[in-house]
Amino acid sequence: MLASGTHFSLTLDQGQLDTLVMAVFHLHNSGLVLAQISWGVWLFPFGALVYRSGFLPRILGILLIIAGIGYVADSLTHLLFSAYTEIAFKFMTVAGVLGEGSTMLWLLIMRAKDQPLDLAA
Repeated sequence: MLASGTHFSLTLDQGQLDTLVMAVFHLHNSGLVLAQISWGVWLFPFGALVYRSGFLPRILGILLIIAGIGYVADSLTHLLFSAYTEIAFKFMTVAGVLGEGSTMLWLLIMRAKDQPLDLAA
């Protein structure tokens, strides 16, 4: 919508429109980096719940916590140390695939089985 210039053609020239479009792209990217912090932080309690629940293998809980660390580390690296974003992104990708990917595959393949409740508890 911005790039076509239909709404701004009378007030902005093409160079200004291109600059505005690039600014919006950079703003969107910064918003995703901030949202990625939330994506990582929620994996800590989820990983702890998986680890303690016993419904899923404990290793999945550990991998989910590592994935959360990867998301947060990637976001903070992007915000504070932009020269190292490629290294952090690679770590985050590997950690995310191992944590979230293995949990997703386990749920799809093995499924969480109903376990009988202990009546004495």
